[in-house]
Amino acid sequence: MDFLQNHIESLIFCAPSPITEEEIRQCMTEMFDADIELRVIEETLQRIIEKYEADIYPFGVYKSGGGYQFLTKPAYQASISILLKQQFQVGSGDLGHHCLPAARNQRRNRANQRGEL
Repeated sequence: MDFLQNHIESLIFCAPSPITEEEIRQCMTEMFDADIELRVIEETLQRIIEKYEADIYPFGVYKSGGGYQFLTKPAYQASISILLKQQFQVGSGDLGHHCLPAARNQRRNRANQRGEL
């Protein structure tokens, strides 16, 4: 696996909101102490997107909100909704309050991707 690709995947995974190509480029430039061309970042992002399109992954990398983020694929949203509903009903403390907004954001981002918003 490509060393740069692993670092970019990690950034997408850890970013609290969609991360832009330029933010990725700046991080990688500092990390490697070398100027990384935006073209290289874009090509690597395309390989990452294609990798996660495979059926073996329940999530993918999607461009939304001006950047990239990991989102659950639509086929798995029903099970996640059930889990969040159960956790919320049980009153699992802060977890339910944090997960539900995240789930709403995912639905909003998906609708945005499809041009419904």
